[in-house]
Amino acid sequence: MQTLLCNPRATRLLEQLCSGGRVPHALLLEGPAGSGKHTAAAWVCQRLLCQGPEPRPCGGCTPCRKVERGVHPDVRLWQVPAGKKEFPVELVRQMRQDAYIAPNEGRCKLYVVEGAGAMNAAAQNAFLKILEEPPSGVAFLLLCENRAQLLPTILSRVTAVPLQVPSPE
Repeated sequence: MQTLLCNPRATRLLEQLCSGGRVPHALLLEGPAGSGKHTAAAWVCQRLLCQGPEPRPCGGCTPCRKVERGVHPDVRLWQVPAGKKEFPVELVRQMRQDAYIAPNEGRCKLYVVEGAGAMNAAAQNAFLKILEEPPSGVAFLLLCENRAQLLPTILSRVTAVPLQVPSPE
């Protein structure tokens, strides 16, 4: 995985976590803006949905290309709605309901939760219900700038992958 060049520790951790096509049910990709959270999330999605030859992700198969273009039906992006400052609890409830629907094309469904730190306490507690007992074939990728924004109960149920902004050199 050469997509996280200035984050060798995160690169190794993600490769270990994804080996064998499996990933923990919840990953926390944490780091400041520009640290590669979106790139890491896309790589994990491609890795888990890739149908091409090893090494995976191949980048050339249909699922890899769909993830790259942001059109894979089994990769869902959830974010703070435009004009809002917080991730509303209603959105988390919609995500929970959607998680119990079988994947469309791949062997799993992936939920990329951008701005996970913007969830208020009610939204985090609603999200906790799906983290405690996730449906099979579902994984959550939480993107946030600072893990201190998340409740300890959420943090205890995710595997954290810290990312750093590359130096100018």
